[in-house]
Amino acid sequence: MLLTTSLLLGLLPTIFGVTGEVLVKRAVPFGTPRSESHRLAKRTPLTWASAISKGACFIGQFTSGGPQSTYTDYSSLTTYGWIEDDDGGVNTPQADLADAFKGLDLSSAAPPNQFGKNLSMLQDGDFPTGSNTIGFGTSGNYQELYNTKEGVIVAEQNFSPAYYTGGNPATPLPALQRWSDVVYLVYANLCSKNNANPNGIKYFFRWHINDATSTQPIINQAVGITVAGGANGADQLKPWPGTKFTMDTDQGKALLGTPHGYGIAYFLIQHQGAQQLGMKTVDYITIFQTTYLGKNFYNMLVAVKDV
Repeated sequence: MLLTTSLLLGLLPTIFGVTGEVLVKRAVPFGTPRSESHRLAKRTPLTWASAISKGACFIGQFTSGGPQSTYTDYSSLTTYGWIEDDDGGVNTPQADLADAFKGLDLSSAAPPNQFGKNLSMLQDGDFPTGSNTIGFGTSGNYQELYNTKEGVIVAEQNFSPAYYTGGNPATPLPALQRWSDVVYLVYANLCSKNNANPNGIKYFFRWHINDATSTQPIINQAVGITVAGGANGADQLKPWPGTKFTMDTDQGKALLGTPHGYGIAYFLIQHQGAQQLGMKTVDYITIFQTTYLGKNFYNMLVAVKDV
């Protein structure tokens, strides 16, 4: 039986569960492998001078204050299509970072014990985009290890919604999309559940840094290594305790100004409220090498202290 146009239009609200809304077409079916379904955004190379300038600006805002995030409620994650995936299992960083954990007197126990939670936040749900339109999941993914007892976050695998949509202005993005906002809300929620205070944050690890366009070249210059074409610069890094830079050095400022540094800066600056993190600053940054399955990797530790 053929459906008339008027009948078909009348069925649309039932089919989609919305009334009077324009739905944005999903680019690919849910669950399609990301390597096949997304045009990945490319990062712009970062100069040494620009990295230092960015880092210095962040350091100033640690003490003078900066714009505060409007996202303060964990429920905002659901509103903007973020879905919690709690695998709760033992993950590679805990073994890979064992020397660093021991050196900092941190627990290396597997979740759900002392080290807390291994959570991946997936931006695979629908979200409002304004003007009565709906955006569909971008496959953005922020996966971290959270230790609320000792104030540690290990950034494992992090790809923003903008990264996975290739920076295409025609593709809607959720308003709540930044690593600093999403990860803060998850951390604060876990602190609440575990009777911990978010202002006890002490350490951020950036594990297995693969950004060869911006972060790795700045690390290379900071530690003073030269990398020939195609070589793995991590082969020249020192294993833990690595190379440490305080924030009064150009190297420390430049590292903070990289994509792997400034996400942490925004995390601290945008949540300075008394019931949040309070006024925090970066104490030092350490660059070190780890080895996994015979390959060496770049890693960054960002240590935090009160202003």
